Amino acid sequence: MDSVAVLHRDEQCVVVEKPSGVPVHRSAEHPDATRPLLQRTRDTVGMHVYPVHRLDRPVSGVVLFALSSASAAQFQEALGSGSCIKEYSALVRGEIGAAGRSERPLTNRDTGRIQEASTEWEPTRTWTVPSHGPISLIRVRIHTGRRHQIRRHLAHERHAILGDTTHGKGGVNRFMREEFGLGRIFLHASRLALEHPETGMSLVVESSLPSDLARVLESLEAQESD
Repeated sequence: MDSVAVLHRDEQCVVVEKPSGVPVHRSAEHPDATRPLLQRTRDTVGMHVYPVHRLDRPVSGVVLFALSSASAAQFQEALGSGSCIKEYSALVRGEIGAAGRSERPLTNRDTGRIQEASTEWEPTRTWTVPSHGPISLIRVRIHTGRRHQIRRHLAHERHAILGDTTHGKGGVNRFMREEFGLGRIFLHASRLALEHPETGMSLVVESSLPSDLARVLESLEAQESD
């Protein structure tokens, strides 16, 4: 059985750490996924779970499941509130020297409908890589939950997330894979904070950068100190 790391559990929800490469649930988009996160979480906690939100398959990090359909509706409302914080770590092309924000509307690829979208970011660290140029680690917060929102907004700003095979650049992705061992998109859902709909208390769950991404940063630090 493929168990998952449980970051928080109470009578209404369970919050787990999604590994990269695992979809949240079964879909026609992922016909090869025999053990999605929903099934792994169900088997880990020993009861049925209800998806509240999702992360793209290659993205890792915090995912919340409700333990009843009624709780799922409550948590979905809480996640959509203005007080909810959904924070990510991302490694991107170029130098980001100051905080930024994108309010660029995004088109839903299934319906063709234009949707409002809001993403903000702030720089954490920048490295200059010989023969390539600057690379920035940033902290990202989203205020809406559109498909590929962070990836699309940052690509439009010419700061594509490294390792993103859909919205990024193949050349730089190959370079990062060969030189720094980056084998997937460098995007990690690191923090989820919201008001618990049942208790009214603040629920804050954090997830450390997984080892594969942490090693990339260590390699960047090492090349800069050489």
